[in-house]
Amino acid sequence: MYNHIVDRCPRVEEALREAYRSRPRKTDSAVGITSDMDEEGKDPCVYGSADVGGRHGGGKSKGGRPKDPIWDEFTTTDELRKRRYCMCVWCEKEVKGDTTRMTTHLVERCTEVDASAKAKYTVKHRKLDDDTSVDHVLVALAPSTNVTMTSPQPNASREPISPVVGMTREVVSPSREAASAVDVAALGPFPPPSPPLPHPSYPAPRPLEPPGRPDTMQQQQHAAMLSELGLQDINPGVFGGGTWFGHGPMITVINPSTNQAIASVRSGTAKEYMHVVQSMDKAAPSWRQATAAHRSRVVRHIGDVFRSHHQRLANVLALESGIVQRDAMTLVANMIRRCDDAAAAVIVHSVTASTIAAVHDCAESRPLNTMQIVQLERFGPLGGHVGLLTPAHSPTWTGAMALACGNAVLWKPSLSLIAIAITRLIASVLRSHGYPPACASLICGSGADVGACLARDKRMAVVCYQGSVEHGHPVGVAVAGRLGTSILELDAHNAMVVLADANVDVALRMVLLAMGRRVLRHVYVHVDISDRFCRLLTSRYQDLVVVGDPFLAATTCGPLRNLQAVQSFSNAVNAAMSYGQVYIL
Repeated sequence: MYNHIVDRCPRVEEALREAYRSRPRKTDSAVGITSDMDEEGKDPCVYGSADVGGRHGGGKSKGGRPKDPIWDEFTTTDELRKRRYCMCVWCEKEVKGDTTRMTTHLVERCTEVDASAKAKYTVKHRKLDDDTSVDHVLVALAPSTNVTMTSPQPNASREPISPVVGMTREVVSPSREAASAVDVAALGPFPPPSPPLPHPSYPAPRPLEPPGRPDTMQQQQHAAMLSELGLQDINPGVFGGGTWFGHGPMITVINPSTNQAIASVRSGTAKEYMHVVQSMDKAAPSWRQATAAHRSRVVRHIGDVFRSHHQRLANVLALESGIVQRDAMTLVANMIRRCDDAAAAVIVHSVTASTIAAVHDCAESRPLNTMQIVQLERFGPLGGHVGLLTPAHSPTWTGAMALACGNAVLWKPSLSLIAIAITRLIASVLRSHGYPPACASLICGSGADVGACLARDKRMAVVCYQGSVEHGHPVGVAVAGRLGTSILELDAHNAMVVLADANVDVALRMVLLAMGRRVLRHVYVHVDISDRFCRLLTSRYQDLVVVGDPFLAATTCGPLRNLQAVQSFSNAVNAAMSYGQVYIL
């Protein structure tokens, strides 16, 4: 605005132009930027200044509506100015010419900016206390007291965030100086580079204890839970051709509530994946040629075996994933119900006739229209196998129907121990009925290695994936690239909208119900009731939500599952606090 009036506006009076040129300018000594912005937040007059941190000087940016003098770190060209963009002089990336976006880029995403510049903009744009200076922020960014550092330290001197609490309580400090230090620590650390750094409140897992020598009574109980389903300290994670094996990297399974290693799983490789699929090719014809009624009995028997091991499966699921035990019981009950539904659906829609002409011959005894004839096709076997890329509780969501229809199923889970236990039970049922257990195969491994092979394999007629959009999109693209069929159940940014005339008590119950059980990302509350809603939510969270051991009856929310979940949670909370646009309760 200042440069437009002084240099470019053809209609401004000369006296006004000279008045702007002669206006006094104030210099912020702590930040080192010259501006005429007063303390009440008026629009600034921005001037080009010297280089920052030894980099080349940033020209005057004209790509947005500046509210703070941050243009020392950005430059622009005619082409960028037309698109209302500017370029960071540190990492040379294009950023939208908006104050919030440009500042967020410097503080959180730019990997080249030095610590002094990052601290400068943290102080300038986070509106900290008056006694907070650049030195405070630099101390929070680095463990040493030297404030002339040239690179930031993301995870140093931070106030740790609980890995199991979804909301942080306000910290009350006895002095103003202590409050400033807490506020500065709350702003950092900035999102770490990939791979994520270890969280200070999440220690490294302990090595596995020798078999038969658990430390405490609790560990003895956990070992008994695993042994009831045939699980040991070291378990092979690949099942194909009726045998268990695995020569890939070792996966250490952590108990999220105690942060201790409970078992290990030897994952599979791409070569072993090919061996598993070849064994499925040999086993599939015998299962495909079985009658629908016989396949239905086998699937119903699988559901009965799950029912007899209901409590044991729920214990292992809660132990490995950290979900509350009663929720684990519900998930296992859903597995059982899916088996029963698949068995009933195949029986109801099965027809003894093998051709459409034979179906018409049977029309006198049982009328059957054309629509019913077409529906029978979906319950027949496919030309290939069914691949499942799903969490622990989902092999029977689509796998039960796939087995009942005569297809061989390959499961690549995200949780290893419960997957091995489920596969052992299914294989025992198939053996008892005289069918090859390779019809229900398993391979544990990384998504980039094993999962990619499964998605690109043309022998997988249908690929079912359940998870995030970030990982599900490449799976859908890979399957579509070979003209395959994919069933994707991806998460979404689900939101709850609470209007001014809404029943606040019902809305609060739904928010607490969705916590830890559903994907609830946003809650939009009308401004007239926002303060009351946040106050009541804080009170009810403190009264009703108990975070802790999932095996305790009083626990209503379990811990985060692994280190990656803890790091993602910490980054999300820190980013929200740095934006200053949400309530942190």
